[in-house]
Amino acid sequence: MRLIRPGGLAPVAWKNGGGVTREIARLDRGEATVWRLSLADVDRDGPFSPFPGMERILTVVAGAGMVLETRAGPLQALPETPLAFSGALEVVGRLSVGSVRNLNLIFDPVCFAANVSRLAGRAETDLDPAEGGTAGLYVLGGTVTATGGAPVPPGSVALCGDGPARVRLAPDARALWLDLAPLHSDASSEAIAAR
Repeated sequence: MRLIRPGGLAPVAWKNGGGVTREIARLDRGEATVWRLSLADVDRDGPFSPFPGMERILTVVAGAGMVLETRAGPLQALPETPLAFSGALEVVGRLSVGSVRNLNLIFDPVCFAANVSRLAGRAETDLDPAEGGTAGLYVLGGTVTATGGAPVPPGSVALCGDGPARVRLAPDARALWLDLAPLHSDASSEAIAAR
């Protein structure tokens, strides 16, 4: 298990100037990104970068949320509620009230199946990725500990790609469960985690 804290992630400014991204981990094959997990700080309205051929799961992890305007109609990005949509979709993000921080999981649906779900309250579970996959936990708040009692502070991510690791959530805990499973054997390889 790798513990990744947000303070150790280098911010990269967006080309449109509307925010910054901090990459947590990614899996590349040649020149192509197969999946990427990142945090984005958004402080103004503006267009999203397109990711043709990819799927996206966005979760507002800080702030009041966003409305994602699309040609098909608005999508509501509510706090701590995963929202899946096509990476090819033309999106203009409108902040509800003030800035937000979003956790973004972008992945190639031909190579991987992905899921993000919210956990709350007392629980004990294993981060147990499928063979060649990655499982993780993003801590939204409260007390979370990993194997051996190591704390996983709010805003941090515990990632597993090489076997299970047990995590415990206290009654006050809130977290996002992340799961990436390869759809065929040549889709998997070791993910590159930010250091």
